[in-house]
Amino acid sequence: MTPTDRKPQGITTSAAKYSSEDAAVLVEYTVALVEYTRLYKPYRKACDYLEELLKEREEDEKQAELESQAKDHEMEKVRQAPNIL
Repeated sequence: MTPTDRKPQGITTSAAKYSSEDAAVLVEYTVALVEYTRLYKPYRKACDYLEELLKEREEDEKQAELESQAKDHEMEKVRQAPNIL
């Protein structure tokens, strides 16, 4: 019987060792991914909330500026109007 005529009888000890190490790496990666996701979700939620607050503040500042300009414009009209009295 020549070496090419032999059929493999299953997995070798060294192949099992490497396969087991690969499986361990995959499990570690999966655990790390789950842990990262668990920790990242509250962070992302806080970032989204902060962004929303910043947009709201910017809109409020624009509105305040528009109101201030309108008030200044009305005051200027009053100053330029002829005295009726």
